[in-house]
Amino acid sequence: LDSLLQEIPDTATANVQVQAMTGTGHPHSIQWYKGHSLVQSYNQLAQQQQQQQQQSGQRRVNTTTAPPPHSHYTRQRTSRRQFQGERFGPYRHRERRVRIQVKSRFTHSESQSHSMGGSVSRGMKQLKSDGNGNFERCPSPKPADPSQKLPVRLEMALDAPQEEKLEQIKHAWNPDDRSLNIFVKDNDPFTFHRHPVAQSTDSIRSKKSYTSGLHVFEIFWQNRQRGTHAVVGVATKDAPLHSAGYQSLVGSTVHSWGWDLGRNKAYHNSDNVPGTQYPLQDSSSQVPDRFLMVLDLDLGTLSFVAKGKYLGVSHFGLKGKTVFPVVSSVWGHCEVSMKYLTGVTPGPVSLSSWCRRSIRNSMGQDRIARGDIDRLTLPTAIKEFLVYR
Repeated sequence: LDSLLQEIPDTATANVQVQAMTGTGHPHSIQWYKGHSLVQSYNQLAQQQQQQQQQSGQRRVNTTTAPPPHSHYTRQRTSRRQFQGERFGPYRHRERRVRIQVKSRFTHSESQSHSMGGSVSRGMKQLKSDGNGNFERCPSPKPADPSQKLPVRLEMALDAPQEEKLEQIKHAWNPDDRSLNIFVKDNDPFTFHRHPVAQSTDSIRSKKSYTSGLHVFEIFWQNRQRGTHAVVGVATKDAPLHSAGYQSLVGSTVHSWGWDLGRNKAYHNSDNVPGTQYPLQDSSSQVPDRFLMVLDLDLGTLSFVAKGKYLGVSHFGLKGKTVFPVVSSVWGHCEVSMKYLTGVTPGPVSLSSWCRRSIRNSMGQDRIARGDIDRLTLPTAIKEFLVYR
């Protein structure tokens, strides 16, 4: 390198050319020979330009724009063209400074914030950053499903056939345990009728009480016959069955637990404690005319199923209590029907019941309805067990 520099003619023109190519603010190849860094930051270049302005004494307007994000400067030999006066020597190939802008697909726009842990929206997708250049794609939020997963015991109970009518009558409304403004229909023991009495709230309990096991009831109550206070739930024998005025009678004391169908609220001791929203996922939807009430006294819970969707638990703390299904109404001439569908005895589910559930789930309801179970290569006793015979 020294021998090549010595061969350059010591003329004024050569000195001007060397000074122009190696001066401040011109990072050409000569600086690499002298040991300077190949990459100069934008701040270094700005400082060099300010020093030139101070040395020349001229006041210039800074027209340099801020560098874009993820950019740096480097030098690259891009041209082999020879310029006048540079035919020989190490400067014969002029190098130009090239700005390399690295654009990342995860780069924030100028209008977005650069906060740590922020997320970048890309349509319906989002990207999370930890501030260290690491990005993670997170799924777009989905609307919450108002239904919850059906408990296994309840699923197995609903898969079983309904109880016989004679057995269901044993669980129907009790004509001797009611308000005087209510009577059980003679031709339909599952339905009661309320007289049109003003400023009165009336209730009725079932014939049978429950202390253990899982029990499923079907309630039929038309929307147009519910009025302002229509409540379904359970109560002990100490709960009142009549009240003056209109109120949500079931759930008003410590002896009853109820669900107000019009307000979508769960009540227990509501005279002292306000009710809670139920169901939590979709409290604005209207309760259909027909729905299920699930009483699980092994777990001590009360829950409901509407439109084939499990709405979750409305009340806890029923374990060890003796309760009756109960309804309170205020609408004149309203009729409410309750039918006992099925029940599960307390204790663990048998292994044979688990096997039956697995086989029936594998086949599906359509194939079972077509009678495909009879085509299985199984003993007749097992086939009958699979169809609850």
